[in-house]
Amino acid sequence: MKNDRMFQYGMLGVVLLGFALIAFGLILDESRFISRWVLIIAGPIVIATAIICYIFLKDRSTHVTLEGGNLRIKGVLVDKEINVSDIQSICMRDDVGYISYGIRTMGYGGIRILGGTYANKEFGVYTVSVDTRDRSCIVLFHDDKHIVFNLGDQLETQMMFNRISKECKNLKG
Repeated sequence: MKNDRMFQYGMLGVVLLGFALIAFGLILDESRFISRWVLIIAGPIVIATAIICYIFLKDRSTHVTLEGGNLRIKGVLVDKEINVSDIQSICMRDDVGYISYGIRTMGYGGIRILGGTYANKEFGVYTVSVDTRDRSCIVLFHDDKHIVFNLGDQLETQMMFNRISKECKNLKG
């Protein structure tokens, strides 16, 4: 939680610094050369930071949909669509503590939310989208790749696991 807050305050600081530089550039009348450069530099910084804030801070929970034989997992830096017939195995882990997430190779890793690509001994390089407050997660293996995810609530995660398992059994006969 502390790292999530630090990230948010850091982004807010960059945005405020950009606005301060823009205001400084607009107020400074003596040298139009300086104010023009301040605007040229600060403007893109503010815009880029606002876009990054929107991407990261808009909605950090994992959303999973199962429709028409396709499973879509969407979370922080994760957007995967998997055909249910491609799922080789699925299991439910009731305690996230049993998973050592390993090293984040690309993604977001706060105290509460993990998302992106990670690497560990158990799964190799794999995709993660979990809320660590939920002590359960679903481990999917498809096309020789692992995906570990949960829905932020143990009951919702269990219900989604049951739906995916049932869909897999229906397709495999």
